[in-house]
Amino acid sequence: MPFPDHCSEYPTKRQFVDYLQAYADRSGVEPRFNQAVTSARYDQDAGLWRVRAEDILAAKDAAAAATTEYINRWLVVATGENAKRIVPEFEGAQEFAGPVSPGLRVQRRGVPRQARPRRWMQELRHGGDAASIESRSRNRS
Repeated sequence: MPFPDHCSEYPTKRQFVDYLQAYADRSGVEPRFNQAVTSARYDQDAGLWRVRAEDILAAKDAAAAATTEYINRWLVVATGENAKRIVPEFEGAQEFAGPVSPGLRVQRRGVPRQARPRRWMQELRHGGDAASIESRSRNRS
């Protein structure tokens, strides 16, 4: 299911959450929260995945009662890619003297989401320094 046309190339948190909800509604997926996967194994005989998960909010002494086994044909690995800031590595990063910021910081400075990341990368590639790029960006806002 593709993102809606009204979403930018880099969707906002709200757009991403709305997309996930629409996907779940459309496909009949029922997300489970506050669970930690303790094992996932493929059962060759049945042709199914067997995934065990523990309720992370349950008391330690009730752990056995809070364990659930899910059995399905598919396994989707969602590792929390959006859970923390990620600053990508890029060629020349060690030589660059200015600060390197993840997209989250860049997006809050008043420049449209689609324009800013590409312009920053292009200016950095052509020898721009972070201070002058940031200064020019602030003056445009």
